[in-house]
Amino acid sequence: MEVERDIKSMSSSTPTPITVTLIYIENPHLTRSYKKKRWGFSKNLKNKFIHRDFIPNNLLEQLHKEKKIVLSTVALPLKEKYDVEDIQNIPSADVWIFSLLSYIPSLPFDESFYKVIKDRSMKDAIKLINLTSHVGLANKEPSVYPRITKRKENGLTSIHDSESYAILQNDQAQKEWERKTGEKWKAKYVMEELLSHKLNSTFQPFYCIERLVYICGDLTIGIRVSPHLIIKQTNSVTSYMRDPRLLKSEFDLLCTIAPSNPKNGSLPITFCYSGDASFWDRRYKCIADFAQGRNLEIGTFDVIEDKEKNLHIIDYNEHTWEKAHTDLFSLWVRALYRGIEKKYVH
Repeated sequence: MEVERDIKSMSSSTPTPITVTLIYIENPHLTRSYKKKRWGFSKNLKNKFIHRDFIPNNLLEQLHKEKKIVLSTVALPLKEKYDVEDIQNIPSADVWIFSLLSYIPSLPFDESFYKVIKDRSMKDAIKLINLTSHVGLANKEPSVYPRITKRKENGLTSIHDSESYAILQNDQAQKEWERKTGEKWKAKYVMEELLSHKLNSTFQPFYCIERLVYICGDLTIGIRVSPHLIIKQTNSVTSYMRDPRLLKSEFDLLCTIAPSNPKNGSLPITFCYSGDASFWDRRYKCIADFAQGRNLEIGTFDVIEDKEKNLHIIDYNEHTWEKAHTDLFSLWVRALYRGIEKKYVH
């Protein structure tokens, strides 16, 4: 009985939830595409729901349901340029989390916009997460062939749209593509070296790519295998991996979400703990080197490893669609909450 009273007294003295505001950019084009395409949202979809199933948005919603945070969202209207007024109207909170990836080729923010955010956060003691100042990889034309040219806007490159990308084997092919595309549309594409993953030899005739899911220092790797050169979640099979050095600290959490009487007598872990220290340390370093100076703490990265074991980030998103089963989802929720707690000092 004494123990029960202690537990009740502990539960009654839970700290006040942290207030978190998610700030993102409206996107009518993306809203229209989600209405008519594969995700199955209702025809009455409102723009404020467009990020409902994106990381970390669904993780934040779970924390809100668990009453660990009080979540609100603010949608910035889609504009060519953002100024001081756009940030001054955002309500105060303990933590601001940004999703400023605009899905358009041009960068709509200048340094004054970020300065206003930082100045106000210092004045109002608001902690910032994901205040990035860069929406994509630099468009630097490669020096060798073959090359791949693809649409800059996130999500518009598709195996079902032959005009959304092209494989260029030589200079003549590139000139022909430029002539056919025209100067106006050429600016909407990014050109990169066409790299091959070293695991292609293992998975032949399939293509392979890594999807690195990075949430406030936590890293999950999805190995995506597909028969298509342009690999998407909908046309590939993904196997998720975690750092085996995390197993000891994660085991208790996984036990709490497992069925009380598993039919097969084991825990239903839907991912594996694998890879040696070198495998993971190189990927942690790759993320750290890329994120340094960009304030990027939440995002997903498409990575290719070449034959020399060099890692190449070929694409990244601040927020992205990434589904996960209950166990992996719970680990991501915990990682985000730890990041919020670390940012917010009581």
